[in-house]
Amino acid sequence: MREVKINTNKINFITVQNCTIEKEINTHGKATITGNVKAADEDTVNRMIDLDELVCISVLDELDSSNNIFCGVIESAAVKSVGGFKQVTLVLMGGTKVLDVAESIKTFQNQSMTYHSVINAINQNYSKISYIQGYNTQIPIDNIFVQYEETDWEFLMRIASNLNMCVYPNYKSKYISYYFGLEEGKVQGSLETIEYNLLNHLEEYRTKTGNNLNDIIAEDTWYYQVKSRDLYELGNCVEFNKKELYIYKIESRLEGAELLHTYYLKRAKGFKQIHVYNKKLIGASIEGNVISISSDKVKVHLSVDAAQEESTAKWFSYSTVYSSPDGTGWYCMPEKGDRVRLYFPTEKEEDGYVISSIHTGDSSDQKSARTNPDNKSISTKYGKQVELTPDSISITNNKGMSIVISDDEGITIQSDKDIIMESQGEFSIKSVTDKMNFEALDSIVLKQGNTKMIMKDDVTIEGAKVKMQ
Repeated sequence: MREVKINTNKINFITVQNCTIEKEINTHGKATITGNVKAADEDTVNRMIDLDELVCISVLDELDSSNNIFCGVIESAAVKSVGGFKQVTLVLMGGTKVLDVAESIKTFQNQSMTYHSVINAINQNYSKISYIQGYNTQIPIDNIFVQYEETDWEFLMRIASNLNMCVYPNYKSKYISYYFGLEEGKVQGSLETIEYNLLNHLEEYRTKTGNNLNDIIAEDTWYYQVKSRDLYELGNCVEFNKKELYIYKIESRLEGAELLHTYYLKRAKGFKQIHVYNKKLIGASIEGNVISISSDKVKVHLSVDAAQEESTAKWFSYSTVYSSPDGTGWYCMPEKGDRVRLYFPTEKEEDGYVISSIHTGDSSDQKSARTNPDNKSISTKYGKQVELTPDSISITNNKGMSIVISDDEGITIQSDKDIIMESQGEFSIKSVTDKMNFEALDSIVLKQGNTKMIMKDDVTIEGAKVKMQ
């Protein structure tokens, strides 16, 4: 198909002086069109800037069939007065540019979730959007996905790279649409020319094989540069030089009255991408609440996510003060509902683990216990507490039992219930320099074998032999 007329769905150009279009995988693409319109259409151009709908550049072929060759959002619009006409220049970016505006933070913890579900979760933020499965997206993600300070477009490109796939706009659609992965299929036509360039990208081959993309060969990174009047789309399979090749880049330019296209052709494996990581993730931490604890792992509802089901949350390791491979160390897990942070030491999401709890209490008791930085304490939600101050150590259940070791006052043990002291060996109580007091409200009993001394108002001594001195 060869074009005979170029126009747009929003502005009716009387004549078109210039038209350039660039399309390439993993980019939005760009189109610039300049032409004359009637003076009355100037207001139409100004109103277009506020439209959410895409502007489509279309071509009319010799069979009077109209085909969209580039649909996108307006990046800029300029109007110039030339004689009795208005010269309009529109610069368009592919419709996927809408996905590449605002950065956001969110997570996908359900490891059985499919790529299809993740993509749909991204798409639901936009109206009239769709994607085409160039690659099977019904496979589980098998790991946590973290979109951290990335636009939706950057995130989609990155998760596509997990599968060594690319993404690119569907330029023919008047709504936002894109391909996820190369759509391999039937040959769309053939390019016939005796003039072409063959370029060998050895650096691309070295980069890809050096980043564990091992199923490609050097020929997969070669590309043919072919110029033609025939119209094809990005990702189309065409026959050239008795080979089935795919279009990974297109440069279109109006030359005279014809729109000519320069196609860059590669083998299908040449579209494969190396695994891309988000370097912003290194050292990042996200706050959340503990929703489940098991052994040395926790599940967390992160604050950046609106909801998180416990059953689909990922188990994260919890970082303790000290731990070693032989089992020694500090075991002190947070409580359900505690505020913690999910920390990422590397750019890999799977390396994330949960670190220190964050104090968010505002009760008067909590505030008073945390006003002196010289005092250290360990507390549980059940009221059990160990406190170390500069001059004392105290252990209490805050229910009538406590042990206090004071530099000034000695050791005090208090209990509202029984105190049992038992030893399998020798048990000694000794006062080296002062007296020893035993006091009881009801009675004191001292017993050794069959010998017993009972102090209960009176003193009663029982034994086989009693010596009084």
